[in-house]
Amino acid sequence: MRGSNPFPKEETLTIIETRPRKARIPAIVRAVCIRPDPKDWKAKPRLDEIDAVMARLPPDTVELVDIDYDCRLPHLPCLSRQRQVRYINLGAHKLRDYSPLFTLTRLEHVFLVSAPLTSLSAFQNRPLKSVRLIRGHVAHVDVSAPFFFLQNCTQLTAFRNVSIANLIVQSCRRIHLASLARVRGLRQLCLLAPGPLSSAAPLRGCKSLESLVITATPLGKTDLRVLGAMPSLKWVFLGVGDARVAELAEILPRVMITNGEVCCRATKQLPPQQYYREVEAADFASWT
Repeated sequence: MRGSNPFPKEETLTIIETRPRKARIPAIVRAVCIRPDPKDWKAKPRLDEIDAVMARLPPDTVELVDIDYDCRLPHLPCLSRQRQVRYINLGAHKLRDYSPLFTLTRLEHVFLVSAPLTSLSAFQNRPLKSVRLIRGHVAHVDVSAPFFFLQNCTQLTAFRNVSIANLIVQSCRRIHLASLARVRGLRQLCLLAPGPLSSAAPLRGCKSLESLVITATPLGKTDLRVLGAMPSLKWVFLGVGDARVAELAEILPRVMITNGEVCCRATKQLPPQQYYREVEAADFASWT
């Protein structure tokens, strides 16, 4: 499990954590990727040797640090000479000390897997553009970024007074949805497998919301009529049957409703492609 690397292979230094001395250092290094030993998954990583390789790099040239989920590193490599890191992809689930990250003031993209942090406050005042969390102990979101993707964050309960334009929440069933009203500038919200929903009423406070997706949960008895009280809502994708799509479109005539197969606005049926075209044109993820 790892994040994406936007830099070309010829600018990427790949270090096998058990054999750092064999790493070939490119002439220009913008990305450092640390990988487990494919020949011996139980071999002990050599942190001192990894730090020695990092010390050979010119200062302030590395923009991405990526550590694979299956790496056995107990600590982060030394990053004190690399103050221009913009991307952090940390999958190594044995890591416990994340404090070296807190000195990186240029962070834009943060991807953490099973992080022991209960809060993201250490990343405040960073020029964040995207945050992705998988599992971990974060209990509340207290930093702003245009894009957030939260997956299986079972300890997450609430959002503080933050700014997020595009939010994806997957299998985070303890979240108090009413706390989303505190999120400034929320334009697109995707709730994937949110657990049982008796009503969409907790979302009424999302005044700026334009696009809503709710899937992978039973919606047959969910009161969705309250979506009509959301002044900015334009597009809704729901995991419901065709007849429910048509019914809701009549109740919410200014909102396009679709399930991916049937698409309606008011009493007019539209091709599903129209939904995707309009949502794509809205450019909710403009940070890319």
